[in-house]
Amino acid sequence: YLLDMNDVRMKIENVAFVGSAERDVTAILIDGMAPADSLIGACTFMSVGVGLDIGGEIPTIRRCIFGDIPAEFGDPLRPGAGIILRANDSMTATGGVIGDVSNPGQGRNDFLETIEGFAVINERTDAILMQNNFWGVTSEDEVLDRVSGPATFVPILVSSSAILASSVFCTVWNESDQKRITDAALDLTVSSYKSITDNTDGLY
Repeated sequence: YLLDMNDVRMKIENVAFVGSAERDVTAILIDGMAPADSLIGACTFMSVGVGLDIGGEIPTIRRCIFGDIPAEFGDPLRPGAGIILRANDSMTATGGVIGDVSNPGQGRNDFLETIEGFAVINERTDAILMQNNFWGVTSEDEVLDRVSGPATFVPILVSSSAILASSVFCTVWNESDQKRITDAALDLTVSSYKSITDNTDGLY
């Protein structure tokens, strides 16, 4: 389950990393500067000791699910977590984010209640943006028990009681002939998000 991303730009999407009952493996080890241009999207990390162990730049991590992770694992015991950001004095990391409220293409990761220890451990001195993630709790105060180290995690996502998911589907029609316009440009002005300029694999 060890995928070394040292100095390699990668795109990993829709992959399930499922460990064993021992929960003693690391799914992805990330190091170097190149991963800043990498993407880990819509992946599942279950029954592992650590989902993402990041020693270098932070890739874009979005719509991933982390669960069934122990508080400690291995011999000797070491902390388990969905994501660990390692301190690294030998590099000039740009900080990176695990969720930015102003960018709809980031965040929206699910750190489930089945993570027994910290969901994210940040060993670095800088606060990392971790906005728009679900932490398995219902209030912002409870996130403090789920994150170790400096972090900016407000606003958080909470479980919804809505019947439908909170999504917007748009179809643009030509006024004269009522045909669909497939190359329309949309701009959401009443929003905390940045203007939409393009999409990444259908994610606006």
